[in-house]
Amino acid sequence: PSETLPEEPEEEEEDAFDWEGEDACDPYKVLRVDKDADDETIRRSYKKLALKYHSDKNQGSETAQKRFQAISAAYDILRDPEKRKAYDKAAARAKARQSE
Repeated sequence: PSETLPEEPEEEEEDAFDWEGEDACDPYKVLRVDKDADDETIRRSYKKLALKYHSDKNQGSETAQKRFQAISAAYDILRDPEKRKAYDKAAARAKARQSE
């Protein structure tokens, strides 16, 4: 019982993420990293989340499969400097339109 206690807050944090909401479209929020995160921070976060939701650990779980795909897509954007720059520009334009 005491061995599972350290994992419980992490589980609650993970489960609190709104996978169906607006945040699920933001690769920074999906990977739980800041917009100025370096490559190593992004890679570590991706690896941690990918291991959690990988199909080998969650056989038969459609929810885990969808989350793993979202995590992989987010990592694909943030690990590529050109894709990351394009995402950042598009997000800034969208934010500017919202504030008008």
